[in-house]
Amino acid sequence: ILLENRTLSVTSAQNALLPELDLQATFGLTGNETDLGGTFANLVEFDSYSAGISLSFSYPIGNQAAKSSYQSAKLSYDQTVLSQQKLEQQIATQVRQAVRAVETSYRQIEAAGIAKQLAEEQLSAEQKKFNSGLSTNFKVLNFQENLASAQNKYTQAIVSYNKALISLDEALGLLLQRRNIVVNEIE
Repeated sequence: ILLENRTLSVTSAQNALLPELDLQATFGLTGNETDLGGTFANLVEFDSYSAGISLSFSYPIGNQAAKSSYQSAKLSYDQTVLSQQKLEQQIATQVRQAVRAVETSYRQIEAAGIAKQLAEEQLSAEQKKFNSGLSTNFKVLNFQENLASAQNKYTQAIVSYNKALISLDEALGLLLQRRNIVVNEIE
């Protein structure tokens, strides 16, 4: 809308630089009677009337105010176009970053899932050794701690992934729609 307004301003300022040609036509009925009734009688008969046509042409010479106004409107238009392009680039960059964040966090979930699975297998193996009397309580606790840490990283990766999805929806302008949120405008 701002760009359309700027376009109209440029067009208006550009029109102020153009020459003007005005055509005027007038027609009048007059009465010369001393009383009102007689005047109206003459008007009906068209005894007394006047008509005129005038043509006026003007060409602005050295119209600095109009030229300055035109240049100002044109600069405002150009600034608005550049602002719009900059905003489009920022949105595109934001969307690319959000997509990368989603992809990265998805890979983090995969890696954290593998690490969690390995920690579970290591704890299971160490527990079997402990039950057989081949390991110590300290080693089992150490593997339990490693598993808890791996589970925590896996949970954090899922949270990061969900945050990245929300950021992507926000960048695409779909946040409210995806969450089925309807905003009613107040009139």
